[in-house]
Amino acid sequence: MLQFKKMVKEKMELLFDGEITLLKTDFWLAALVIFLLGVLYGLMKAPLTHGITVSCGNNNGNTWLPDDLEEDFDENE
Repeated sequence: MLQFKKMVKEKMELLFDGEITLLKTDFWLAALVIFLLGVLYGLMKAPLTHGITVSCGNNNGNTWLPDDLEEDFDENE
């Protein structure tokens, strides 16, 4: 494991030896890609992606119908 860390450190020093220059367009493109990856990661981890139910809450939780109304409701269908 120590050899691997040492090898990675040497490679990083070789890669980043000197100044790194980016064009303005390359910078904004990289920033956009990172942002979109963050959005994608957030959508994958968000609880809303596991199912969204859109409903009207006017019934205050009363979803039953009295027996008389159930029969009339069934006949109208």
